[in-house]
Parts: sequence; C-alpha cells; structure tokens
Amino acid sequence: MPRRTRSVTIRIARRLAVASLVSGLVAVFAAGCGASSVGIINLGGSVSESHAIAYANAINLRPSDVHGLVGSTVALRRETKYGPLGRLGERCAGGVDAPGDVFGVLSQRFVRSREHQRSFLPIESVFSAVYLLRSDAMASREVSVLASDRARSCLKRDNYDEVVSTTRTKSEPLFTRVKIAPLSLPAGSVVAHGERVTAVEAAVIEAPHVRGRPNYYEDFVGFSVGPAVITLHVTGSTHPFPAATEQRLLSLLYGRAKAHALS
Repeated sequence: MPRRTRSVTIRIARRLAVASLVSGLVAVFAAGCGASSVGIINLGGSVSESHAIAYANAINLRPSDVHGLVGSTVALRRETKYGPLGRLGERCAGGVDAPGDVFGVLSQRFVRSREHQRSFLPIESVFSAVYLLRSDAMASREVSVLASDRARSCLKRDNYDEVVSTTRTKSEPLFTRVKIAPLSLPAGSVVAHGERVTAVEAAVIEAPHVRGRPNYYEDFVGFSVGPAVITLHVTGSTHPFPAATEQRLLSLLYGRAKAHALS
C-alpha cells in the first residue's frame, strides 16, 4: 500500500476508534453499562414499562428543540435500569442501585460537527434523560447525590482517570487536566444540580492537521419533579456548549415535567 494511502487509512481508523470509544463513554455515563427490561416498577403503585416510556418521551428532548444540531449516528441505549450516574457511579456515590428502584429513558443524542474542526469530538452535543424512582423522596435524594463531592470523585475516577486509548506503542488518557466542579443552574422554578467538567483533550482525539490540544467542556445536571429525576447532559469541544441554549433546554424540560403528570 502506498505511504499516502496507508497514512489516510490509519487516520480514518483512528478517528472511528476514538469516536466509538468516546461515544461509549457518554453512553456509560448516561445509561450505566447497558440496559435491560424491568417490566413493572413500583412508584407508590404499579407502573408498566410502556407507560413509563411514554411519560419519559413526553418530556425528553426531540429534534425540534435543538435547531442546528442533528441526531447522532452513534445511538445511545434508550432505556436503562440504572440511575443517572450509571451502575458503577450510583454504587460508588451512594445513589439508587437496588434492582427495580429506577427505570430510565434517554433521548436521542444531538450533535453539531463541521469539517476540518479541531477535534474528533462533536463541537456540541446534548441529550436528556428521565429516570423514574419509587418515591418523590428517593428522587429528591438522588439529585442531592448527583451534586455531592463523592459523586464528583467517582465520576472522575471511573469516567476520566481510568479511560485510556491504547495504541501499539503506548496507552494514554483521553483527557488530561480534568477538573470537576459543582454546578447549579435554574430550571424553571427549581434548581438543577450536578457537575461541570473541564479538561484538555489528549493527542489521540486531535484532528491531524491541528496544532495544540483543544479544551473539552461537559455539564451534567438534574432536578426532580415528583418521583422523576430529569437530567441534561451537554458537551463542547474547543468551547463550552452555549449557556443560553442550555438554560432554555432546562426550562423546557421542567415545563414538560410539570405538564405531564405520571398517573
């Protein structure tokens, strides 16, 4: 194979591998290492899985909410039996992890990308999720867990420190200089709590024609309405996700959650 063709092939394979790994990281962060059917969940009464899905879909983000972004070709698992932090994160942070205590439904992931951008990651991405718990009190407590120091420590260890890209010659983390800080944002008449991640993307994520390493930004916040925890997850590569859009989407999710009672 000619050197030029081989170089292009390697770059394409590298890009696809990184995209797959990072998308997998987002999916783990959101859905907790996979999903499975839970049939009936108990929220002070029996709620069928189909009813729970319909309720979540009435709240979650849809294409018309995110103008300029498109549905990702790498799909997230849409349903999960784990809480917002995922199976390992919930267990580590002391959140909801008992079988049947939670059922979650994720929206599609929406992204904005462009040709010749500085990173293999999308310039912006966003998705929401609705998690139904057994009681209002459990949902409120779960939001407190999301905002805890323990949760931040668990997320940094499981989702960043231990996530590496391996080549024939070396292994390196996908992100360096990772910082995770508490974050609170207005969501309608309530406050959404969670984390803000800032980091520097490792060389393996960079586009081959760009000098320097782009910055990476990620917000993950949630609030509760009754027995539901609603979360919003946004990322930005080279610049943060637009604050005004993030705020609008949080208010939109809260309004839908208040308008659609689970009965």
